[in-house]
Amino acid sequence: MRSPGALCGTIFAAMLIVGAAPRAGAQDAVEVSSPVATLVSQGDGYMAHRDYVRALESYQKAEKASHHECSACLLRETKVYKTAGDFNTALDCAKKAEKEAGDNKREMAEALLVHANLLAAVSSKPKDKKLVEAVSDTRQALMLDPGETIAHFNLGVLLMKQEQDADGAAELKAYLASTNPDAATAKAAREDLADPRRAREPFAPEFAFTTLENEQVSLASLHGKVALLDFWGSWCPPCRASIPTIAGLQKDFAKKQVEFIGISSDDDADAWQKFIAANRMVWPEYLDSDGHVQRAFAVDSYPTYIVLDRNGVIRFRQSGFDEQQSGGELSEALDKALKVKLDLSGPSGVSSVADSGAGAVPAETAAASAPSSAAQAGGTGAATSAYGNAEPTYIHVPSHDAAPSGNTASPSASAKGSFLVEVLVQPDSGDGARSYAALVVIAVKRQWLAALPQEAREGKPGVVLVQLAIDHQGKLAGDPEIMKSSGNDVLDRSALAAISGAAPFAASPPVSSDLTFEVQMFFIYNESQSDAVRALSSGDPQ
Repeated sequence: MRSPGALCGTIFAAMLIVGAAPRAGAQDAVEVSSPVATLVSQGDGYMAHRDYVRALESYQKAEKASHHECSACLLRETKVYKTAGDFNTALDCAKKAEKEAGDNKREMAEALLVHANLLAAVSSKPKDKKLVEAVSDTRQALMLDPGETIAHFNLGVLLMKQEQDADGAAELKAYLASTNPDAATAKAAREDLADPRRAREPFAPEFAFTTLENEQVSLASLHGKVALLDFWGSWCPPCRASIPTIAGLQKDFAKKQVEFIGISSDDDADAWQKFIAANRMVWPEYLDSDGHVQRAFAVDSYPTYIVLDRNGVIRFRQSGFDEQQSGGELSEALDKALKVKLDLSGPSGVSSVADSGAGAVPAETAAASAPSSAAQAGGTGAATSAYGNAEPTYIHVPSHDAAPSGNTASPSASAKGSFLVEVLVQPDSGDGARSYAALVVIAVKRQWLAALPQEAREGKPGVVLVQLAIDHQGKLAGDPEIMKSSGNDVLDRSALAAISGAAPFAASPPVSSDLTFEVQMFFIYNESQSDAVRALSSGDPQ
């Protein structure tokens, strides 16, 4: 259970600050043949099976058997308390681990890093005293063990959190210059260097899954909405105690465009479903049996609550549950997230109308070669603008060709997919429609690239032109229509599936409720955009 102290704020540390690289450090510094090692091994076994009570008992016995000279034992106790959401006790254990490290600089450095990461996880503001202490701990760890290169990364993120971007950048560069930096951590470092705001306002990682209710949920589908992600497990007492609070919040925010989504760490699917039914958990639930969503969000304590704003930014992260405080903290976090305006220009690091991926057609070339109406592109008739009876204007919104990070099925090097969208709008509505089109592109493109069919991966060329309409609520207004077929049913179906999988979209720009937002999407398989557009314009077969 969580300690009484408040645990709230815009937490980035659990995702972006990482522990020491695996090596013979404090957590491994137990002689294999010793009784202490036997007890530690037993504790590790219990921990693997989520038997936290026995795991803690084993670690405590091991620490006692060592005559209180086992910092590795205490750091394992720290992990148990953190997993259970008791951060105050976890901090105490980390402090004790520093003392028990004695003259072993490497062990003390590791204990300092663990303590710093815990402090960062419970801090919320740039001037928070806990954050200041976390920076001090991390600097001290580097002095004790300069070879602990991950500390440079951690310190860089902490400094950027404190709005000391120049100093933070220097530390991140030092990490990148180190020997064999971890690929994922190096990627995060480069992203923070490009945009320090990521350290203060972390964007949620890419994720996608199908809920128990057969609902498709992804980062793209949640764009434009506020979401509360509840990482829990029926095995977890604080999680069970939190259900009435979450149910009450779900009712309170039912009419405020807030999505409540449960992500379970259970092992037994049948028991999980029975538990959900018995406790009337009416919000969407997903069984994260392989743990990929938990890993994406670096969740290692339960329950963990994450609030996303309309732009996919993590505005609040809290681990553990307190009956007196958690409900109010979550309610306040959701209210604040609802006040954040939707950024129609696209969040930092995500494709927007300003992006042009590899192979994108220059704006002037695209405008010159684009079809001037659906009829010219192979359709049965000219499109009618949803914004009135004036002649429609086509606006091109290019997007990146690379699959977004986090997808398990990205296209191979020889099977590329590129994408264009044309928006039918009034000339004086161009800017708003152009920005909204970017959101549609982001949502559809992610779905499409994540599930390219085998034909596309093997190099099958083709272009599919699809016309669709979106109502003011972001829902599809009728079925999307193929205006130009690729000549291959599989490629055609892939395009249609991407649209249906991405819908519903964010609410469209403010127009009359009886009007629709109309777009034409070009799904281009294994061809350059310029060749594809010219072929569509000339009516050449695909």
